[in-house]
Amino acid sequence: MNEESSQLKIGATLNYINMALGSLIPLLYTPVMLRILGQDEYGLYKLSGSITGYLGLLSLGIGSAIIRNLIKARTEGGHDMEQKVFSLFVMIYRIIGLVTIVVGMILVFNIDRWYGESIQPNQMVRMQTLVAIMVLHSSLSLMMGPYYSIIVAHERFVYAQSVGIIFTILGPALNLVALFFGYASIGLAVTSLLTTLLSQIIYRIYVMKSLQIHIMYRNLPWYLAKEILYFSFWIFLGELTSLLYNSTDNLLIGSRAELGTNAVAIYSIGCVMTSMIFSFTTGISSVLAPRVNKMCFEGASNSELTDFAIKVGRIQLLIVTLCISGFIALGVPFLELYAGEGYSSAYYVTLLTVIPLVPSLVQNVFLNVSMARFQHQFRSIVYLLIAVVNVVGTYLVLPSLGIVGAALITGIAGVIGRGFVMNWYYDKKMHLETTRFWKNLYKIFIMPALLAAVGLALLHNVEFSLIGLFVAIVIYAFLLCILQFAFFMDEYEKGLITKMFSKVKIIK
Repeated sequence: MNEESSQLKIGATLNYINMALGSLIPLLYTPVMLRILGQDEYGLYKLSGSITGYLGLLSLGIGSAIIRNLIKARTEGGHDMEQKVFSLFVMIYRIIGLVTIVVGMILVFNIDRWYGESIQPNQMVRMQTLVAIMVLHSSLSLMMGPYYSIIVAHERFVYAQSVGIIFTILGPALNLVALFFGYASIGLAVTSLLTTLLSQIIYRIYVMKSLQIHIMYRNLPWYLAKEILYFSFWIFLGELTSLLYNSTDNLLIGSRAELGTNAVAIYSIGCVMTSMIFSFTTGISSVLAPRVNKMCFEGASNSELTDFAIKVGRIQLLIVTLCISGFIALGVPFLELYAGEGYSSAYYVTLLTVIPLVPSLVQNVFLNVSMARFQHQFRSIVYLLIAVVNVVGTYLVLPSLGIVGAALITGIAGVIGRGFVMNWYYDKKMHLETTRFWKNLYKIFIMPALLAAVGLALLHNVEFSLIGLFVAIVIYAFLLCILQFAFFMDEYEKGLITKMFSKVKIIK
């Protein structure tokens, strides 16, 4: 096994370990956090995060151009050119980081204008403090972002994911310490800032020492800035869309006095469930992004790219259908034990927001191809349009349907844009074989749908203890995996599983 293949396979494995920890650890500490903070404080914390999330737009989407341009620079101009391009990105991001602080402080001193009616005066002071800390966090993350990107561009996945695993464990541990010492939401924001600072320092040291890439202050290729900004403009529209689509609901909910921070907390729990499922499927695509770029730069055919998308998409779909169908069957008792009383509406929020994401979740390779080919403009425009529809629709239905209505509008917009429109574009304009793609995937839906329906019918009135629910989840997952293995997995997927178990036997 060559080094590149080893990095990819071990990196992908570590990535999934990281994601598993990233999902398992919050499952353990979030219920504690919810009970210590309470619904109001948790809602305030999530609302503050939604506000500062918009500061990420100041990056103008340039982050998505880093890996592409670094690989291109190294391929065409060697180490020196790569170092110059990297230095250019660092300089750009330093400027963006400073602008973020200025804009963020303007937000801090104007929050009361937007939320003065829905948030109590004593909460307002706390919210301003939270936003100020999160502004510093956003600025730091932006300034240091290129360092992680260049590690990924060099496919040093083992190091990147190992560091990620450490901080996936360290972050929640420090959060619990802050909570038990009574620092509440302010403590959570501070620990997040500190862990981000430490992780970025570690990445920077690795880039300088191991990759031997240093910042240059002279003879930078500023002429590339125009190309980078043009490429990034369409990514920026995509990021704007993502925020409008994913974060604006919380802003609108929090601004209504009859809903307030309690409703924000409930809606946020539903979104947390959605993001957990989302992370399980997108993790492998983040590892494969450099591989897709290389295939495109080396002239891979549409048929070859579709074959690769099918291989990755089937694995992603096996994972996402396991998660979603399990939540359909056991989500209600899970939320009762996980979040406590008063969060039942989060079940419907989760299903209405996550199911429409399935097409885009399993077609990440197509997205990476569109970016590598510089054909991502259409996607950005479509996503922007459906995001605007989502914002307007949510605003209109909130008074009558509340947070479930907000989730319903988000789901409908997702089905139209992410599903039907983007598949038309991949097929007709990019000439990727979406019909063949779905013909190779659709059977994977059958068993999860049947098992979820049976589980929901049999278990909807059952009251679970914590141990009982854990056993039910394990049995459900084991049964679905066995059935999928027996009836719907192909030889490649069966081989991955048998190899995994053979390695376990060797270790024993």
